[in-house]
Amino acid sequence: MSDNKLLYYIIAFISLLALVSFILSPFFHIRYIEIYGLNILTRVELEEDLVSYYETNLFFLNKNKIKESLLTNPYIMDIEIRKSYPDTLWIYVKERDPVARIINNERYILFSNDGFILENNSLISRVRVPEIKGVGYSFQNEYVEFTPVLEKIVQALEGITMKSRGKIDLIVYQREKDNLLAYSDKTIIYFGQPHGLVEKFRLLESILNKVQEEGLAVEYIDLKIINKPVVKLE
Repeated sequence: MSDNKLLYYIIAFISLLALVSFILSPFFHIRYIEIYGLNILTRVELEEDLVSYYETNLFFLNKNKIKESLLTNPYIMDIEIRKSYPDTLWIYVKERDPVARIINNERYILFSNDGFILENNSLISRVRVPEIKGVGYSFQNEYVEFTPVLEKIVQALEGITMKSRGKIDLIVYQREKDNLLAYSDKTIIYFGQPHGLVEKFRLLESILNKVQEEGLAVEYIDLKIINKPVVKLE
């Protein structure tokens, strides 16, 4: 082997060794974890699953392991994780939106628009959503199975903002009358038969916003006829 070729191999080996040493150095240890997309959850709630990854080498980080750990939280629908060299991990969270709750065996069951159970406990949920009574339902694994009427109500609630849902305290289906009504604080809301609920709830959202803006005291809101809503002031 010629001296030039030997020198080349020595330089290549030293360069490779230096590169490996650099990659393994603290320069690429995770120092920052940025989390985006949190509206319901807080960073503190996720820290328990993330704290062990600080000072981990970013090159050898197993993103799937982090994703699997975070997805055990029922509020998290999906996770996207990106590495930003040399020392930052970016986590994008897609949350499930709570739509409503039911009470079953004295436990509050909070669920999303597809019926996925977000909370099942004896405490009032962290997010303010309407409680629904008078409708049938069943359970399948981690989901609430909707009856036709409950499905219509959920679809209507999905069409308004989470803030507006929080203004509705209770929704009651009177099965014997095939009639739906709701309560927002002291205001009674009459929907009539459970038809056209998407439009009725959007109209209700607009009315409740107006009532709040103007500080009105309302006795009842009648939405039985969608194009002739009635707002009775106290």
